[in-house]
Amino acid sequence: MKELNIKVYETISGDTWDGIAHKVYGTVEMTEELRKANKEFIRIMVFSSRVLLKCPDVEAKAIGGLPPWVE
Repeated sequence: MKELNIKVYETISGDTWDGIAHKVYGTVEMTEELRKANKEFIRIMVFSSRVLLKCPDVEAKAIGGLPPWVE
């Protein structure tokens, strides 16, 4: 089983989930995966500074491209 590489993102004041997903993954499509990895912060919409969020590694095909049922 492949071990996932977990990165940590430190928020800056005013960060939002979709903005963080775009910074970390290059797309807002990963917003839900980011939220699922950080359930303790799920109710926060706009972050203050210095909150540490887990950013799990994702396979390249999970970002963009064809939906999994087409591949």
